[in-house]
Amino acid sequence: NNINDVRKGFAGEQLCRQFIRRHNKKYHQLDLLFENNNKLCSVEVKASEMYNNPDAHGLSVKQFQNKMWLYNKYNIIPYLFIYCQTNKKIYWNNFIELKNGQEFYSKTGTMIYYYFQTTKVLKKTVLN
Repeated sequence: NNINDVRKGFAGEQLCRQFIRRHNKKYHQLDLLFENNNKLCSVEVKASEMYNNPDAHGLSVKQFQNKMWLYNKYNIIPYLFIYCQTNKKIYWNNFIELKNGQEFYSKTGTMIYYYFQTTKVLKKTVLN
């Protein structure tokens, strides 16, 4: 039953995106929006099992650029949260710190990846 509700939600979101595009408006897909110290923060959420080689996960360059555009224009601080299904931890940080950290790009240059275990840029939180 919950899956049907999720499908209805996706269908509704798709119709709303089409409506906004027809009116030539720019839109941004946000997974979460929260307030921290009187500042708005957006979150890009990823869920993944830990890979053996490399132990990394990431997001598309386009997603990164769009979130940084929101930051530069509206000061909405972008975060990446990666939920590791293997060890039940959340790896996270804001994009400003991430762009100065240890990342690597896919062979096509369309994805940015961050290492789970070896980087000091991604913070780790154990879920209770």
